[in-house]
Amino acid sequence: MEESFLLDTPERHKAVSHPLRLGILRLLHDQARTNEELATALGVASGKLYFHTKKLLDAGMITLVETRQKGSVTEKLYRASAHRFVQLPGDGIDEPSMLPVLREGLILYQNTFTELGEPRATGGHWFLYHSPENEREFRRQLLALIEEFQARAVPPGDPNARLLAVTLLLHAIEKTP
Repeated sequence: MEESFLLDTPERHKAVSHPLRLGILRLLHDQARTNEELATALGVASGKLYFHTKKLLDAGMITLVETRQKGSVTEKLYRASAHRFVQLPGDGIDEPSMLPVLREGLILYQNTFTELGEPRATGGHWFLYHSPENEREFRRQLLALIEEFQARAVPPGDPNARLLAVTLLLHAIEKTP
């Protein structure tokens, strides 16, 4: 599994713009699963997931890791292609509106809070005035910090392990608030 997967094409942006596909990626991060297992975990009909799984597979965001026979049916096991999916600035593509991604992200977190109970959270919202050079350096350092702590992660079965969710939305604002 790769450490990072860049969302650097419109197809990849579109692939993460649906709540079911975000749920699929979340579930496939820790273990390989079949469409049937994904459907059960997400509480939807398995037939509904085939389209979404195909979108993620075509975008390269999940990979087929194994096939196995179960009677006359061939089951396909999928796994996420990376630990995290990121978009870096200046990738040279027309970036789609962030509103669908924000909506789907909020739905995902609402579902996660419902599943896990409301966790303790720390958050903030800051406005920072910087030059484009400083912005690139800020983004680079944030990504390096995330990579450092990803490398120091403990196994999920560790008795001291705590699952942390980090959400980061960093964007330029055309008009000064």
